[in-house]
Amino acid sequence: MAFNLAGFGAGFAGKLSERLDEDRVRAEKLIDENRQIATRQRLAKQAQRDQEKKIAEELTSKLSLYFTPEQASEIMGKGIGAAQETLRMSGDLVSKGFSPAPLLNFSSSQNMSEAETSELITDIAAAPSVGTATAAAETGDLEGTSTSARPTKNGILNLDYYTSSMKPADEEQATLDAAYAIAIQKSIKGKTPEIRKKQSELANELLAQIKAKDAALKTDDASADSSPFSKSTIESMLKTQMKLALESNDFSVDLEGRLSQKIGDRVPEYNVAVIVANKNVRTLNTGDDNNPMSTQVNQITKSNVQNAVKKIQLHARNQHSMKPTSQITDRRVNPTEPFERFATNESGKQVDVLQQRASQGAYKIGDIVYVTEVQDGIPVTKIHVYTGVYTSDKHKNFIDAGRI
Repeated sequence: MAFNLAGFGAGFAGKLSERLDEDRVRAEKLIDENRQIATRQRLAKQAQRDQEKKIAEELTSKLSLYFTPEQASEIMGKGIGAAQETLRMSGDLVSKGFSPAPLLNFSSSQNMSEAETSELITDIAAAPSVGTATAAAETGDLEGTSTSARPTKNGILNLDYYTSSMKPADEEQATLDAAYAIAIQKSIKGKTPEIRKKQSELANELLAQIKAKDAALKTDDASADSSPFSKSTIESMLKTQMKLALESNDFSVDLEGRLSQKIGDRVPEYNVAVIVANKNVRTLNTGDDNNPMSTQVNQITKSNVQNAVKKIQLHARNQHSMKPTSQITDRRVNPTEPFERFATNESGKQVDVLQQRASQGAYKIGDIVYVTEVQDGIPVTKIHVYTGVYTSDKHKNFIDAGRI
């Protein structure tokens, strides 16, 4: 049989053409399917973007209830999750009578992490509601325990008397007050030096904001009776400063600022710490105009200092009258050799010999010094207890314990 080469070639070409057509159809179908998939994906992504945009717009709108447009934009810049969490925490604060607006500024300036900011806001939300704080200011007593301020013949003030005027003027002032109390507590109780340092810096910044807010409120007669510090914050301020003052005078204290030892015969040192602590609180309470922000704080600290002075005076009088025992340190420096307090130097100027000796480092805290002075033309012997602290013009570096 003869082989038909032409016919074979034509058949082969026809089949090849069919396969090419089929491949082209399949390729076009695949391309079409891929286009459909890409379109669906594009539409899905667009729908997701639209949904996220809608959520973002809703979140921005809700954040605008608590924050300025700039602040809301800053919050949104951290992501939807961060914004939702900020909104949740803001709601918690507002429900307690606090404003979340101040928190954004100082958390940013202090480079606080999201976790640190969240913890602070949670702590503030857990604080007593505005104007309902019930804790009274406390100072340690002479046996190492704490006694709440209460009315006494010595003039310690009952803070409950001031309840009506111890309310912050608005939510912002309340927020700053609560945050400040938390920061000063953590500046003492922080687990690491880094935490304590950071919280101390935060407390300083918050105090600056409190002073700025107080100055602004003084222009508003309706807010004239407001207080920048709640009773619980005053308690924290006193405890913190008392802890620092006691430690500087070599007393052992716990994290709460309470004495972990008995006073013993170190009554002068303890009460000098009380004076220093209350003077420091008074300084914290001084506004940018050099006037007290809270009259209550100044009155409380004044009473505490007056009581400390009286206890130093009583201790000195007892030392003068009693014979020291092995359990009681004799703090008298020159009981049988009083010197003239005032003398005239070579230039003809009067010199306070007592203060001069103190400036030369002749005394330590609690030393009882006897001097002679002229009162109403009559020489008298007086007792002075060295403190190294300016308490008043009468008690400058020394507590005047009276004549003998």
